[in-house]
Amino acid sequence: MVSGDFTYHVSRITFHVPRMFRYFCQLRLRHNCPILPIVVYMPSGSGGIVLEQYNEELFGQEYEHFYYHAVGLPELDAKKYLATRNPVAYALAPLMNRGNLSKAQLKAICLSGIAQSNVTELQRALLAYFVDVYLPLSQEEEQEFKQLITEQEVNAMEFITSWERKGRIEGALVALRGALLMQLREKFGQIP
Repeated sequence: MVSGDFTYHVSRITFHVPRMFRYFCQLRLRHNCPILPIVVYMPSGSGGIVLEQYNEELFGQEYEHFYYHAVGLPELDAKKYLATRNPVAYALAPLMNRGNLSKAQLKAICLSGIAQSNVTELQRALLAYFVDVYLPLSQEEEQEFKQLITEQEVNAMEFITSWERKGRIEGALVALRGALLMQLREKFGQIP
């Protein structure tokens, strides 16, 4: 993503560090500006927010030192990030350490925050979908969740259940894939 005088590259744990290094090089060449590389570990991995390093060797000699920021979500305190009122924090909080919050409490806070955030309906739906996927509730927890939310919050969150029932998230993802394919074809020609 390009942002002013620098570019940032975010990857999640299902990557190999050498591949991230190649992406870093490609972005640096393409945009000709500094790159801020960040990896997000969804399972435990980095111990919070740390700086990690990848070294390339040839014939026993180190030639390249690649530094990148690593974010281990399970080691982060969800309450701290929820206090920022950032919509992305609400979506990522289910992967963080929830402390003494029950799953139902965390889900109520996350969905309420997303519903009240200043983002588009599509962004709200995708963020809420992320919470739903990574914070499933048992029937008992679902009952607790329903007791926690007020009628006003139910109205604010109505879009979530109605979008899921109508399958609009799937439709939005299909549309996003189509847009991405169109951009790739424009840039690289026919794609198999």
